[in-house]
Amino acid sequence: MKKELLFLLLSFISLSGNQHFVKANDNYSSDGDSFVLKDKEYNVEESFCYTATVNFSSGQAAGLVFGAKEDNYYWVFNIDRYENQVKLLYFYKDEETIKANVIYSDYYIGNDKMTNEEKELVNPKVKEIDKVQLKVIISSENDGIHAEFYSDNIKRFGVDNDIILNDDYQGGYIGYNMFNSNVYFTNVEYGHTDYSYYTELYRQQYHFSQYAHWNNDPNGLVYYEGYYHVYYQTHPFSKGWSDMYWGHARSKDLINWELLPICLFPETETEFGLGDGYMWSGSAMVYHKGINSEIDSWFTKDSGLLAFYTRDGARQDQVIMSSDDSGMTWTKRKKISQDLVGVSDRKIDCRDPKVFPVLKNGDKVTLWGMTLSNMNDNKYYVLKSENLLDWSYAGTYNIFRPECIDVFNLIADDNTSHTVFTFEGREYIIGSISYDSINGLIIFKDLNGRDLSTFSNIDEIPSQTMDYGPDSYATQSFFIDDEESEYFGKVISMSWFSGVPGGAKSVDSILFSNVREPWNGGGLTIPVEYGLIKDNSNYHLTETPITKNNNNLIKNKIELSSEENILANVDTHLLEIDAKFNVQDMYFRINMSDEEYLEIGYSSSDGYYVDRTNTSSAGINFTYDGKDNYHMKYSTGPISQNELTFYILSDNGGVEVFCDNFRYSFYVLTLSSPYSTEAMLSVNEYKTLEAYQIQSVWRKNNNSNEGLIYSNYDSLELDLSLSKEKQLIAYSTLNGEVDFDVLEGNDVISLTKLKPNTYKVNSLKQGKALIRLSLKEAEKEISVNVHGGVNNSDIEFKKVISGNWYQTNDGIVGEQQSGDGFLLSDTSLNNFYYHSNISLGNGAAAALVFRAKLDMSQYLIANYDNNSKIVKLWSNVREIARANVGDINVDDIDFYVKANQKNIKVYLNNVLVIDASLNDDEPLDGYLGLNVCATRSVFKEITIQQENYEYLSNNLEITSISSQYIKNIYNVTLNNTIVDKEFYKNENRVITINENYFKTLTKIGVYKFKIVGEKTTFEINVNVKNLPQVSFTDLEIDDKCNLNLFIGNLEINHISINGSEIDSYSINNNYLTISYEYLTKIENEVKINDQKFIVTVNKRKTELNLKKDNTLVIVLSSIGGLVLICGVILTVLLVRRKKHVNNN
Repeated sequence: MKKELLFLLLSFISLSGNQHFVKANDNYSSDGDSFVLKDKEYNVEESFCYTATVNFSSGQAAGLVFGAKEDNYYWVFNIDRYENQVKLLYFYKDEETIKANVIYSDYYIGNDKMTNEEKELVNPKVKEIDKVQLKVIISSENDGIHAEFYSDNIKRFGVDNDIILNDDYQGGYIGYNMFNSNVYFTNVEYGHTDYSYYTELYRQQYHFSQYAHWNNDPNGLVYYEGYYHVYYQTHPFSKGWSDMYWGHARSKDLINWELLPICLFPETETEFGLGDGYMWSGSAMVYHKGINSEIDSWFTKDSGLLAFYTRDGARQDQVIMSSDDSGMTWTKRKKISQDLVGVSDRKIDCRDPKVFPVLKNGDKVTLWGMTLSNMNDNKYYVLKSENLLDWSYAGTYNIFRPECIDVFNLIADDNTSHTVFTFEGREYIIGSISYDSINGLIIFKDLNGRDLSTFSNIDEIPSQTMDYGPDSYATQSFFIDDEESEYFGKVISMSWFSGVPGGAKSVDSILFSNVREPWNGGGLTIPVEYGLIKDNSNYHLTETPITKNNNNLIKNKIELSSEENILANVDTHLLEIDAKFNVQDMYFRINMSDEEYLEIGYSSSDGYYVDRTNTSSAGINFTYDGKDNYHMKYSTGPISQNELTFYILSDNGGVEVFCDNFRYSFYVLTLSSPYSTEAMLSVNEYKTLEAYQIQSVWRKNNNSNEGLIYSNYDSLELDLSLSKEKQLIAYSTLNGEVDFDVLEGNDVISLTKLKPNTYKVNSLKQGKALIRLSLKEAEKEISVNVHGGVNNSDIEFKKVISGNWYQTNDGIVGEQQSGDGFLLSDTSLNNFYYHSNISLGNGAAAALVFRAKLDMSQYLIANYDNNSKIVKLWSNVREIARANVGDINVDDIDFYVKANQKNIKVYLNNVLVIDASLNDDEPLDGYLGLNVCATRSVFKEITIQQENYEYLSNNLEITSISSQYIKNIYNVTLNNTIVDKEFYKNENRVITINENYFKTLTKIGVYKFKIVGEKTTFEINVNVKNLPQVSFTDLEIDDKCNLNLFIGNLEINHISINGSEIDSYSINNNYLTISYEYLTKIENEVKINDQKFIVTVNKRKTELNLKKDNTLVIVLSSIGGLVLICGVILTVLLVRRKKHVNNN
């Protein structure tokens, strides 16, 4: 309907005082209402689309301004977090004040039927929401100015409301409005078309996905009044699973979708259940009056929608709800208690109600059934009802992971009717339903007539595989009872396009949020039509996508190439392939580039298969139980075939493969680069082969000159060693080839064209540059920073395995937005100390890699994980050990590993945190490397410390694992004897042990030393192969000074002075002391063992500095083992005056 604007007075805002804003770094801070206009104006006759994302740092409201004239009038579409409202407002100047009228208001999340209990849970969440996308579409037509307003791309103020602006709209400038808030705006786009809509990288273009936030299971699939309605599990405040709501979309053809407001909300404790209740999965149906009088009273028309969902609260009860406005809003009506399944003392899994007919009298259903899943206990329950309102118990069955059960009937290709039960959308059983009226039980039987309730061993239950791939789940079929539907009489289903949560072969859907923005969850699979085919005594379920031969999809047939690769002309972004072959080993490769491909094929050993082994994971580390569960191959196993058939759908990473005339299905999510678009076919011959380019169902009739350019880098970093070149790849929503130009820094980088839309960027020297990408009206600039750092580490790093690595002035920088980045050196060692000082950054973890193979098939890794506050040691085989370490200063992490055969020690900030032993299958040698996980880290000092040294002569130089002050050195072999500080010095990383120390040792051999620094403590082994000998030279001393000589390890056999042997002397701490009384001449001949030298007694009077014990303190400087005092070479180190030293 059309609706003229009605003006409601909202508030008066003074131009002076209240209207104030501050802009800093594109942040806008406002008290009261304020306006910022852009330098872009549309006149009253121009149509345009204006969209942006409002990001809240704090505050209440902000929005988009259009049709504005400075200090005069402003049209505003905004989001008010505090009121949980989106509003259309008109601000206008009245004398000296700005007045504002609210034209329309609507709930951001909610509707007029919301209860207070629902508002208690919803409104506080909305008040804290961090970002909201807003969009204004103005269309100038003959009958007036039509306007559409969207938040999170959901149409507001009535999905069927045709809004026409009144004469107050005169065109004008666009801009921003802020009200008591601190915000900034991103993803700002404006033009004559909505050219940015659903263009995000990895966004599927002909599958359903919600615009923003999270989704999982499809719910309540139903056809009613010309629309196919899809409800789905959503969390509207993040890109991960949390409190569940029901999102909503509709379509007239199951191809083109319209996003609708969220329609089902959690609530605090009510008559519908204990505790806060969240809206889990369920099913829906069309209700026709006459089944139950109470339900009849819920509807104003002859029919309406009835739905059943699980309320997840203190227990899992089911709730009946109704809608009398075509599914836009719902009213909760009655609780079906968990008690009915026989468990009332605790909460159990009791969820995902699916309602289906059991008995009919003609066209009238006389008994209804409801399945409820208990996945935790591998069983499901069945309830029964004659009127859809009053329910009772009707049986319990065992099955593996019975989540989101579906039940439907199909006519097989032999014209027999059968009931199909599906579980999770992963397995199915074909059989029949009957009712045991004596015992009041609904009976499920298999094709052999066996009651499924009699199977106690779930492994014996005769289920078959639905999806041979990893990525479909929670499949549900549509309720269609209207002959107007083109699928009337058929069974159509959709699945969550994601794997089994927590499954070994399924990747974690949450991790996709690292590359999906602003949505996550996977969306839904292409709707398929089910069929049954007979094969000997068995029947098999087939799944035929509705895209096949569908006129609602716009497809362009691709001409096959005459070259060796007949798929050379194919762009696999949005692709349909339909092919038949004689039986032979063969394969397709799609989403292909030099770096990756996804392989789809057939072999005698695997049967049909899809191989994700060589497909990019966008840097995300997908693992299950420590092992990669993304790079895997999925197959049917060997099967007998007369002919090979493939129907392949590829949609920006989502791949669905249907083989053997749709009997075998593979649903596979990939993170193939959007720039990997090539395809090939390896086969001897084919029977038929057709390929089609599919156009987006989300964007149609776009202006051919307006669009976006995406690139694999928004900014580029290079260096002059590790990352000297990178490929810059552009992708545009426009048709044509993107131009690449260097705007600044031609002497810093060079560009080399590799193929259309792909250039190689090389670094030439340190500096900055700017690259422009352009196509028609679309432009994008890429800044380039070339680092010029020099490697000053002990090892040379050369092999980038993954991630981005740069040699900078601060050290080696490793960056990986999500998942792991690895860098390997050309140094291979077995036993060592390996150290780095690390600035972790704001992300997850950084690590030292060691004993690795160059292909990373074998490795050991020690990391600090800031998310878990742990240090962890693991190998390619297992997690070896972990230690909780708590909060640390992540900007200054001193981290090192000591590897000695099977023993691995890990130290954090000089504290031993892990001491572990390796198993026999873990490596004892290999290459050193570095690792980052979901962060940007700087490895500021990378050193290796050898453990074994050899001493022959002179001084011994030891290289410490870090630059640090050495506190003490201990000779561990000599009972931890401390090494006197006069025997060593340290400068930066070099520790020098003086030759004189080795003169103190009494025998050759291996000595272990413990070196304690301010940052690290380590041990070394010194193999002393030679003991240096002490030699004496002529010297002078002052009169009446004792003679003190350093003798080290010299054994004294004989001492004589001036020819006379003396036996009165002392030896203490490697020093020999002889009394001055033996020095009777000016020149005295001293003989120690067989060494002779002259000691000259200086009779000059000398002023001495005396300590209290009459010891003469002399400043010493060691030269060649002697001592220099005032220019005279001496060996005297300590002189005592007028006092004899005893022989202790």
